[in-house]
Amino acid sequence: LVSEAVALVVVRLVEPVVLVAIVVVTVEAVVELVATMVLVGVSLVLVTLAVTVLPLVVVLVMLVVERLVVAVVLVSEAVALVVVRLVEPVVLVAIVVVTVEAVVELVATMVLVGVSLVLVTLAVTVLPLVVVLVMLVVERLVVA
Repeated sequence: LVSEAVALVVVRLVEPVVLVAIVVVTVEAVVELVATMVLVGVSLVLVTLAVTVLPLVVVLVMLVVERLVVAVVLVSEAVALVVVRLVEPVVLVAIVVVTVEAVVELVATMVLVGVSLVLVTLAVTVLPLVVVLVMLVVERLVVA
């Protein structure tokens, strides 16, 4: 009887502690379950966003970049066209100047070559005649 009474007292004293421990463990398990569910939910949301929204964002960014590249290309082509239009007359004038210069040099070279040929012809043909005439004159002077 005493041992049963002691056991009953111990059970009555320990029972609330066990109940509190059961409640604490249950609450802890529920909190962990809710936290796990929240983490899984957040992970699922992030994965869903990564799978669905991220490709859309990437495509939108690619489209924007493509439009920017096209705009830059169009602007650069327009600038190149303006530069070509501005430079074209200068190039044409330069071509005309170079052509005129080449023609002038050709004419000058032809004149110099012609003068040289005339001088060489004179030196080869007329100069010996002049020398012969001078020799004849000197001979006549010497004879006289």
